[in-house]
Amino acid sequence: SATLVNSLGHIQFLQGNYGEAAQNYLRAIQLDPNFSPAYNNLGLLVRQVANPDTAVALFRNAIATHGDPGINPERLALYYANLADTYSQLRLTDSAEYYYRKSILTAPSQAIGYFRYGSHSIRNGQLNMADSLFTVGRTLGEPTPAELFNWGLSYLRRQEFNRSLELMRVVVNRDSTFYQAYHCIGVIYYNSGFPVDSTLEYINKALALNPSYQP
Repeated sequence: SATLVNSLGHIQFLQGNYGEAAQNYLRAIQLDPNFSPAYNNLGLLVRQVANPDTAVALFRNAIATHGDPGINPERLALYYANLADTYSQLRLTDSAEYYYRKSILTAPSQAIGYFRYGSHSIRNGQLNMADSLFTVGRTLGEPTPAELFNWGLSYLRRQEFNRSLELMRVVVNRDSTFYQAYHCIGVIYYNSGFPVDSTLEYINKALALNPSYQP
């Protein structure tokens, strides 16, 4: 079935077997041309291998084949968010923001639209907007460590060290391999007057995880 083949493709994608994953996503679409998850998954794969223009068409197909918006609106909201992220990557800001808003309006009780829109706002220097979106989103769910890191980094750039530190600590508690967050904690400690040993502890943690890291 299309569901089974799509699931196999997703497992292969997570394992980094992109060619085999793509073949199974395409096979799922051949088995059921209206199977929207396969279009979405293929769009994610194609975007990851640096072909965002093709990904746009695939996410649009996922949206078009989803069917009734009232059925599984959370899935449709995810498709809108993925399309918006792709437009953001292409620096098509108006299109990106249109679909971020569509994601939120489609499933207002789902956090993903708020966090994705918030991350986009940070990339575009709309930091107050990002704060509002993340704040609402956190009442509905938890952002990924990467999303939390971006939000914390925005506070660091504003020299709001306490808020940045709070978020960076959450990041490393949830993902102990997130070396960029350890580095940022070291920077915050340095700028906040912590002892040098404490600062170096976190810088060294970052370098231990990734010796070639250059912030």
